[in-house]
Amino acid sequence: MLTVTNATVSGNTVGYYGGMIAAHLGQKPRCPVLLHFGEEDGGIPMSDVAKITAGVDPAMVQVLTYAGAGHAFNRDGSANWHESVMITKDEQDRAAHLS
Repeated sequence: MLTVTNATVSGNTVGYYGGMIAAHLGQKPRCPVLLHFGEEDGGIPMSDVAKITAGVDPAMVQVLTYAGAGHAFNRDGSANWHESVMITKDEQDRAAHLS
């Protein structure tokens, strides 16, 4: 999400596993953002995800969490792949409807 706060971005952006976002909530995105977090991610505590959810403008940023999923849950072919929460293109395109 930091990229879309500091650059000119056209369209939307989708982010996965944004571990540094909670520390930079003062920086506001310049386009709609859809964020994905696994609830079992050992590197990004759900308390940080709660801070992100509470600290963003819901008209610009949508935060989705996935029960049972850890870090890199949508990285096909990796040991962390979590097929039951596979993100579809339709879900990614939801960012287009935030604004």
